[in-house]
Amino acid sequence: FDEGRERRRTPNTPPLLLCAGRLKLPEKGQDTLLSALPLLEKQVGPVRLQLAGDGPDAERIADLATDRVELLGWVKDLRPLREAADLFVLPSRAEGFPNSLLEAMAEAMPVAATRVGAIEEMTDGGRVARLAAPDDPGSLAEAMAAALDDGEALGRRGSAFVRERFAPGKVLADYASLYEEVAAR
Repeated sequence: FDEGRERRRTPNTPPLLLCAGRLKLPEKGQDTLLSALPLLEKQVGPVRLQLAGDGPDAERIADLATDRVELLGWVKDLRPLREAADLFVLPSRAEGFPNSLLEAMAEAMPVAATRVGAIEEMTDGGRVARLAAPDDPGSLAEAMAAALDDGEALGRRGSAFVRERFAPGKVLADYASLYEEVAAR
């Protein structure tokens, strides 16, 4: 786990956003993210986005992307990308329990994500990330702007929450308690 992140950009460098996941529409919501970027830029100025991942809708997503968006394809190790980025974005319309979200928070990255699946629980009800309505570019742009604004503090809270709630020993103890409870019934 990362105890904290130093700001990776200078004041004159546009924020770098990272979105990592399967390029699958409509579930993963990259189209919503791409629609949210101009709205975000009205609030914070120019931004850059790296989309890491591959999938059946890569060409469709590439057609929607602007020159500020870099499509990276499948990336084996996301750590260097997370280290360079100012914000991790998860714009999904449907999710289960996205590990990429926990990995970003564990590395003290500020996060903006949509309220789907287990994301609200994974972010302590939005206390350690900025949450947006799914399929709503305006809501996502607001969440991204707020996360960028509260970057380092938000990242520290996210990292602390992941260490407290999702550390391997804690998860194993939770599973053991659940199994004991079920077995007792």
